This record gives sequence, structure tokens and C-alpha cells, in this order.
Amino acid sequence: MKVLRWLRGATAIAEFLGPTGQPVSHCQAVNRAYVCLSCPLNLQLPWWQKLWFWIVAATAIRYMLVARRMRLEVPVRIRLGVCAACWCPLRLKVHIPLKHIMDYTDEETLDNLHPECWMLKEEYAE
Repeated sequence: MKVLRWLRGATAIAEFLGPTGQPVSHCQAVNRAYVCLSCPLNLQLPWWQKLWFWIVAATAIRYMLVARRMRLEVPVRIRLGVCAACWCPLRLKVHIPLKHIMDYTDEETLDNLHPECWMLKEEYAE
């Protein structure tokens, strides 16, 4: 099941910001990051366990961000790991519009999120 979640996540991240092509506001990303920071599902994995995702997806995303001259950073980014519920890299996920995230998130993953997760608390337009 983890592989299926990873494939959905990889697809969402490949499309990255969804049809709008714009990240959420810096303020919203920072607020999300602080929620993730205090979440018990924020996994700090050793670098060798992150390689499976970061080498492939993160490298492509970095090139896209540089090409678009986006600096998507939050003050606590170094302490954001991987979400244990969806296996997404939180440093990136906090910048993605919620509608785009929800388009690729299944019910099982939503059920696994921490009750205080910003994905469950924010509202978005259908």
C-alpha cells in the first residue's frame, strides 16, 4: 500500500503546483510548516532512507524552481522531514495548494493523518 501512496504522491509532485502553477502564500506555508513541526508524524529519516525520493523527484523539482526563480523556503525547513501518513517531503508539501494535494490523496491516507494536520483543517474551493 505504501508503494501506491508513493506513486500518487510522485504524480502530484511531478505536477507540483497543480493547474494554477502557483504556490500558496509564504505566510500560509510557514503556518503549515509549524503545524508539521509539532506533528508526531513528521519523520526525520536518515539520509539513506530519503534517497529513494529525493534523488529522483526533488532534483527535478529543484531544477523547475530554479528555472521559475521560485524560492520556496520556510524558516523551519531543516526540521521538516517526511510525513509518515502520506510519505511526502514536508519541505515541499507545505507550499502546494490544498486542492491539488486533495486531488491525489486517497481516503486511507486521510484517515492516517494526525487530527491536527493542516490538510484536515484548511478549507479549499472545489
